[in-house]
Amino acid sequence: MADFSTLIHSIVKNNREPSWLKDYRMTALERFESTPTPLRTDEPWRRTDVSKLLVTGLEVDVLQASSSCNEKIWIPASPVSGSATALFTSAANQGVIFTTLSEAAQKVPDLVQKFLSADASETFTKFDHLSNALWNGGIFLYVPPNTKVSLPLSVFINPTTPNFFQKVLIVIDQNASANFWIDQASAQSHWIGSVTDVYLKEGANLSLLNVQRYSERATLLAGFNAYLERNAILDLMTVESGSALAKENWTVHLLGENAAAKAFGLVRATGKQHFDETLYVNHQKPRTQSEVLFKTVAADEARSIFTGLIHVQKEAQKTTAYQTNRNLLLSRQARADTIPKLEIEADDVKCGHGAAVSSIDEDQIYYLMSRGMTRDLAKAVIIEGFYADVLARWMKEDTLGIKDRDRLHDEVSQSIREILVGQSALYEAAVL
Repeated sequence: MADFSTLIHSIVKNNREPSWLKDYRMTALERFESTPTPLRTDEPWRRTDVSKLLVTGLEVDVLQASSSCNEKIWIPASPVSGSATALFTSAANQGVIFTTLSEAAQKVPDLVQKFLSADASETFTKFDHLSNALWNGGIFLYVPPNTKVSLPLSVFINPTTPNFFQKVLIVIDQNASANFWIDQASAQSHWIGSVTDVYLKEGANLSLLNVQRYSERATLLAGFNAYLERNAILDLMTVESGSALAKENWTVHLLGENAAAKAFGLVRATGKQHFDETLYVNHQKPRTQSEVLFKTVAADEARSIFTGLIHVQKEAQKTTAYQTNRNLLLSRQARADTIPKLEIEADDVKCGHGAAVSSIDEDQIYYLMSRGMTRDLAKAVIIEGFYADVLARWMKEDTLGIKDRDRLHDEVSQSIREILVGQSALYEAAVL
C-alpha cells in the first residue's frame, strides 16, 4: 500500500494548505485505516466484486492540484468563449466564491473549515474517508445570503493521472440560489475516489447536474451527501455512462421543515460495465418532500444495481416521498437488480415506491423498422423515449431566473441524449 501519510504531507506542502487542513486530512486517513475493508458478505457490497476495489499500490500525483479541473462559467454552445471571463467576474462581484478547495482554505479558512469539520457522515464508506484524505485541489463553491446566480456555473474534471481523488464542497447560504454543473470525463484508465458535500442553508435553492463519462476502464467510488435546512430545495440530476465499475452512494438529509429534494438518475451501461447505485433519503422534520426517479438502460453483458431507501423519522409527520427505479434490458445477458425500501416511523405520511425491469419490445422495433428505420436506429429511438420523461421534467420550472432557459435546457438535454443513446448520428437521423 502506498505511504498515504507521506502523500498527505506532499499535497499540503505543494498546495500551501493551512495546518488545520492537514489535521483534517490525517483524521480522514485514520478513519480510512480503522474502517474494515468491505467484504462480499456485507449487504451493501455483496453484488459488487470488492476485490476490484483494493487500494494496494495506489500512487497519487501531488503536483496535480488544479490542472485536473477547469473552473468556468457555462456558455451554451461556447463554454470557453471570451465573454465567460466577464460573466465569471460578475458572479464574483456578487460575493460568489468559485475556486479550488485548497485555495479557498487559504483565502476563506473560517468558512471552509466550518463545513469540512461537519462532514464526518455516518454514511461515509472506507473509500470516502480515503478521498477526504487525498483529494488534490478540490472544488469549492460558495454563494452568499440572498444572492441569485442566474447563469449556470460549471466545472470540467479531467484526470490525467492513473489514480485520482476529488472533493467537491458546495455551500449555498440563506435564501441564495445557484445552478451548478459538474462534467467528469477522461479517456484513460483510472482508480477514482470522489466525495461531494452539499450544504443548503435555510431557503437555499440548488440545481445540480452531474455528468460522469469516464473511461470504460476506470473504477469509480463516489459519495454524495446533501444537507437541507428549512425551506431548502435541491434539484439533482446525475447522468452516467462511464467507468468499468462504479459504486456510488447518494445521500440526502432533509433537516428542516418544508425542505424538498428531487433526485433524478439516468444511466447507460454497455459491454461489461457494472453500476452499483445506492440512494438514501433521510426525512427528519415535518412537511418535507422527496422524489426519486432513476432509470437505467443495460446492454450486452452489463449489470445495474439500484438500492433505494426512504427513511421517515418519527418527527417527520406530513412527509411526502416517492421512489421509482425503472430498467430497460437490451440483451439476454444484461442484468438489473432493483431493491427499493421504505422505513417509516411517522404515521401521517404519503410515501410509495415502484420498480420495474423489462426488455426492449420487439413489436416496437418491428413497427419502427416498417417505417423505414434500421434496427439500430429503431433501438436508439426507443432508448431516447425511455429517458425522455426525466429529461422533460429536469429544470422544468424557472426557479433560478435563468435567461434563455428553454434554449439552454434544449442544448444541454441534447448533449445528455447523445451520451445516453450513444449514437448521436442515429438520433439526429431519427428526429429529422
